[in-house]
Amino acid sequence: MGRKLIDLSMPVHNDMIVFPRVVRPALVMYETWQQFAERVGAAKYGATSLTASYMVVLGDHVGTHIDSLRHLREQGPGAEGIPLDYCFGDGVCLDFRHLPKGAGISVKDAQAALAKINYTLKPLDIVLIHTGAGKIQDSENYVTDQCGMTAEATHWMLDQGITTALWGARRPD
Repeated sequence: MGRKLIDLSMPVHNDMIVFPRVVRPALVMYETWQQFAERVGAAKYGATSLTASYMVVLGDHVGTHIDSLRHLREQGPGAEGIPLDYCFGDGVCLDFRHLPKGAGISVKDAQAALAKINYTLKPLDIVLIHTGAGKIQDSENYVTDQCGMTAEATHWMLDQGITTALWGARRPD
C-alpha cells in the first residue's frame, strides 16, 4: 500500500509572527529573473527571464520546525543529529482546540483525544498537536492564544514511543 505524504509546513515569509527574542526570517531577492538573464548575457539571445537568486536567512526556531536537543542543552546534538526517519511516517492528529488559551495539555487530555478517535499510539508515530493556532498564525495573538503540552504529557507520549510531535504546523485539509 502506498503512502501519502502531507506537507504540514507553515509558509515562511519576512513578516511572519515569531516568538519573542526569535529573529524573523530574511528572504531577500538578490537578482530578479530579468536581471539574471541580462547579467549572464542570455537576454541578447531572447531569454529574458531565467533563474532568480534569493538569499534566505532562517533561524532554527522559526515556523514549522523540529527542536533538536541543542535547542535546550548546550551539548545536545543539533538538527543534523535528527534522523530523517523522524520527519515522515505514520501520524495522528490530536484535537485540543476545545482547551482554553494558556491551558496545559495533560496526560488525561492526550488520552481522551486518542480515545475520541479510537487510536493507540505506537512507536515511531508522529503526533500533530492541533491547538487551532494555525488560524491566527499571522496575528500577534499567535504567541499567546493557544494551549500547550505539559512536561508530564510530553514524557508520557515519549514513553509511548513517538518520535515527533508537531504544533504550530498547518493542519492537513
